[in-house]
Amino acid sequence: MVVTNIGSTLARDVTFEFDPPMVTSKEYADIYELKAFRQGISTLPPGKEVRTLLDFGPPRYKEELPDVYRVKVSYRGDPGDRPYVEEMDLDFGLYWNRRFITLRDIHDVHKELETIAKEIQRWRPGIGSGLLAVTPEDVQKRQEGAQRDFEARSKRKHDD
Repeated sequence: MVVTNIGSTLARDVTFEFDPPMVTSKEYADIYELKAFRQGISTLPPGKEVRTLLDFGPPRYKEELPDVYRVKVSYRGDPGDRPYVEEMDLDFGLYWNRRFITLRDIHDVHKELETIAKEIQRWRPGIGSGLLAVTPEDVQKRQEGAQRDFEARSKRKHDD
């Protein structure tokens, strides 16, 4: 679980209420043993995160614990130290029966870079293949050649 102050000012007296009361598989810890959920968080600066492992899926699933909890987060903040209340659902059911996730690592990056390097090696100048590189001088020569061709055609039409 991640508790984050996404606002631009300090949040004070942050408290949490779970409905129904949160239960965990106890393989890890009772959430109410954590001070943040037992007593609240006195100050939470902007951008600050408090992270904790809430539970572990297989034991939770096996014990058939509730999937959905309504969480009410109360806090005070600016302007004027006014009270705020946010409500949201925590739904463990979103995580059951998911398919595997493919994780990528540095070895996958290396493999892709090798593929890119091999492709770039094929970009050699040649007839009908390769990478076309054009310099400003090449462009000027082409334009001059096109102008000469145009003038020659115009002259032939005029002479005929």
